[in-house]
Amino acid sequence: MAEQEPAVKKMKLAVKGNGNAAVPVGVPVKDAIKTEEIENVKEEIEEVEHFKETDVGILAFISDLPGFQGIIKQRFSDFIVNEVNEKGEVVHLTSTPAKTVPDVEIIKTENLTSTEIKEPEEESKPAVPTPVKCSQLPDAEVDELNKLLQSTDKSMIVTLQAGDDKEKRCHIHRAIRTCFSNMESTTVEVDGQKVIQVKKLPPPKKAKGGFRQGSYHQRRSWSSEQGDYCRFTLYKENKDTMDAIFKLAHMLHVNKGIFQYGGTKDRRAKTTQEVTAYKVWKEKLEAVSPTLWNMKLGDFRYVDKPLRLGQICGNKFSIVLRNVTEPDDSKINKAMASLRDFGFINYFGMQRFGTTSIPTYHVGRAILNSEWEETVNLIMKPRPWEYGEIAECRRIWWDKRDCSAALKVYPKRFSIERTLLQGLKKNGKNFCGAFGMIPRNTRLMYLHSYQSYIWNCVVSRRIHEFGMRPVIGDLVLPQESTDVDLNQEHEGEEDDDDNNGKRFQMQPIVVDESNIKDYTIYDVVMTIPGFDVMYPENSVKSWVTEMLEKDKLTIESFRHKNRQYALKGTYRKMLIRPTDVTWQMYKYDDVVQPLVLSDMDRLEGVPEPQSIPGGALKALKLEMTLPPSCYATMALREVLKMDTSSAHQSSLNPTLDVNTSEDKPMDTLA
Repeated sequence: MAEQEPAVKKMKLAVKGNGNAAVPVGVPVKDAIKTEEIENVKEEIEEVEHFKETDVGILAFISDLPGFQGIIKQRFSDFIVNEVNEKGEVVHLTSTPAKTVPDVEIIKTENLTSTEIKEPEEESKPAVPTPVKCSQLPDAEVDELNKLLQSTDKSMIVTLQAGDDKEKRCHIHRAIRTCFSNMESTTVEVDGQKVIQVKKLPPPKKAKGGFRQGSYHQRRSWSSEQGDYCRFTLYKENKDTMDAIFKLAHMLHVNKGIFQYGGTKDRRAKTTQEVTAYKVWKEKLEAVSPTLWNMKLGDFRYVDKPLRLGQICGNKFSIVLRNVTEPDDSKINKAMASLRDFGFINYFGMQRFGTTSIPTYHVGRAILNSEWEETVNLIMKPRPWEYGEIAECRRIWWDKRDCSAALKVYPKRFSIERTLLQGLKKNGKNFCGAFGMIPRNTRLMYLHSYQSYIWNCVVSRRIHEFGMRPVIGDLVLPQESTDVDLNQEHEGEEDDDDNNGKRFQMQPIVVDESNIKDYTIYDVVMTIPGFDVMYPENSVKSWVTEMLEKDKLTIESFRHKNRQYALKGTYRKMLIRPTDVTWQMYKYDDVVQPLVLSDMDRLEGVPEPQSIPGGALKALKLEMTLPPSCYATMALREVLKMDTSSAHQSSLNPTLDVNTSEDKPMDTLA
């Protein structure tokens, strides 16, 4: 049974001018955060192996309760994430296909597309595709695309003129997806002009497990009566969402853009979320599921609408903190009760800023300054303490600028560096064009990182200067607004109009003398900088402009002359209170003993972990639900009062046997 402490004893509250505020102050905030820390958040991070929380503006805490030591993600299986869907339901994997799935072949008749289960046949030579008619595009462009369709040249690319009219580009992308579903279209910049490049996806072939891929005609022949989307549950281990989507697209020989999801999930974790796939037969997904490494698909059904980024209600976390050194359980209970009752500062966590010696926000700053060669250099520059093929690849490129030689030593899998090298090989010194070869979602990640850096720093200063209470000039959101945050990266379709996630339909309210009594600190939002948002009507706006000026930027810089990098901005709550908070202590002896069950564990009938009386080691298991885009590590930071950077956590992590079960595929796990 999870321990449920009563609410923590009320501490001194920040109630100046606002009787509704209910946040413990403890040590005055101005004393808790040194002024020099606010003013000297590193403008440049020295080239070290890793950087710390203070380097990216993460400085303050809500409570002054003492922390304790515990290891976050000693094993990725200690971090379980279950999506909370748009109906408020926690998503679980409840069924999976059998390991042996018959071959699937789509049989097309004159008026009907049906699915039959057939035994594998010998591969036959593919027929020359029939030219496609497409009334949505000019005849000349359709002719060029049909030449591409019938060509056997795998490197052939058709270039369509698009110009700066975004609506026109959206129309072209949609037409290609509809009429030429075995093709992929990408907007790139060539000689300062935007064009759309179209290439053919790899031809269908027999995949692992005897699964026969159907032809590109299948999706065009789809009957919409059952719904245009197959919605399913994606369970993954130690793999981020984009990697999982790329793998699925590769296995099914389809454009990754046919998949939609409500949000990205952690890599070093076991996560469950829902995905929709446009006009993909569930039999194809069922057949490919058993062949996937550390991924499972299940719970297939057809629906009318796709998922959208930001559509989910949040995520439920089940987390184990291992090697807890605090012997007094009452102190742990007080810290957890404080998190439950008062919450945490809604900082962007360390994952937002990368894991190498060069933070991702440095790249974002270069993009905003249109310093394209610097952008490429920051991504490709050799990193201290990096080793292996990637380090050798970086060294070759840095010393010789020889893309071909660097690519020869780079692993043949998707990565930012490999894609960038391919772009450099193709575009030469057109660094903007080379960078544009990276998926748009990833490119925007760098810009969002810079916004997050500014937000963290400004929030720390706001708390330092004004404390944990609303002040005149703060911004709050109308109650009618849906609190959907902001920088949920959009996968790169041209018709994603908003570069910063969902937009609020209503303007924020400015706190003034007449309404300040109506709000608490939990209502206050901080602007994520952009060219189309309000800024607090107090000294906060000047802090933003000061930080931008140090980077040779202004608020207008977010408008960016290259519109695909323009950032409108949005708003994010400063403080968050998690819901459904429970916790429990465990004793254990074996550092690899599972202490929390995943969905796959439950499907396989694994018994619930039990505390071992007299165990030498202590762990804290906690569960909580957070809104979208909130970082669970920042909630843990409030409890532990310790740095959550990977470098610090690694220093606490005892050496584990590299051959632990976490390195094995799921099918081999006990």
